Formats: sequence, structure tokens, C-alpha cells
Amino acid sequence: MRKARTLYSRISNVVENPSLYATFGLEKSFRTVYSMLILHMWLCLARTKGEQPDGRDFGEALYVLFMEDLEHRVTDAGVRMHFSKWMSELEKMFYGAVKVYDEAMKSESPKDALAHALWKNVFAEDDSPMPNGQEAAPVQNLAQYVRRETGCLALTDKEIIFSGNILFSADNSWKDEENSNDESTV
Repeated sequence: MRKARTLYSRISNVVENPSLYATFGLEKSFRTVYSMLILHMWLCLARTKGEQPDGRDFGEALYVLFMEDLEHRVTDAGVRMHFSKWMSELEKMFYGAVKVYDEAMKSESPKDALAHALWKNVFAEDDSPMPNGQEAAPVQNLAQYVRRETGCLALTDKEIIFSGNILFSADNSWKDEENSNDESTV
């Protein structure tokens, strides 16, 4: 559990970094922080789930920490009434986003599937369609970031992943790369 706590701390740190939101043109709010928590949890869970037998237990420990943190965040946001209902809805959102991200990253998925998944789960506050052209640049940039982080995590030894001692990209160098597998950020 201690190593999962280290990794969750890394996830939480990147999600609390204001530059993450500025980079992708997002306002930092409970909704966007939660969306970024889900996204970074998914990145780590997707990497660990294939590492048997440890991956499943590690993923479960990471999820428990996520839910504990989420309870604190919901309380800090001022939710006092219908707490159980809120937590249930947020849990549904988590599993829905994880499923959509998994589908979007399959090799047979359309090239823009990840961008559409990110639009729906991070950017859109309603069912509005994804913008086109320059208006879609922040979404496309986040998709590039996700692909880079996925590649970096795939190149990282499982012992390092399970130690929790990873870093997410801290700069915008990923913007100039389509699908980099540069290991320098992990």
C-alpha cells in the first residue's frame, strides 16, 4: 500500500499543478481536477493491469487511495448532503471514462477517438460536439500528452512503476511530438 501511496501522491501532485490546466486551456475547478485525476489514474492503471499477479493488487490499492482522496475533495468542495449519491455518481463517471479511454487507445479505434474521449470527459460540460480547427487545439494537445505519457509508462520497468517513483511530463516538450516514446520523463 505504501508504494501505491507514493504513486498516488505523484498523480495528485501533477493534477494539483496549475500549469497543467493553463497548458490545456482549462479552468481549474472541481470538475476539471476530477477529470484529470481520472485521466492520470487511468494512465497508471492501464500500465499496471497487465503485470500479473502484482498489477491487480497494486491497482486495487491505488483505487482505494483515489476513493479516499475523492471523499476528502468532495467534502472540501462543500458537499454535505447526499454525499453517498455524489460518490456513487463520481464512481460511475470514473468507470465510464476508463472504459472510453481504453476503447480509444485500441489500435483499431479511429485516430481521433482519444481526442473525442478527452473532449467528452475533460473539456465539455455538456453534450456539445467537439470543436474543429484551431478551437480543438487544446483537446489535440491533451491527446498528444496522453499518448506520450502512455508511451513513457510502457517503457518504464514494472519495478519502477510499482515503486511509485515516476514523474509525468512537466513541460510542453510533448507538443512537438506526435507519438514520442522518450523515456526521459519517467
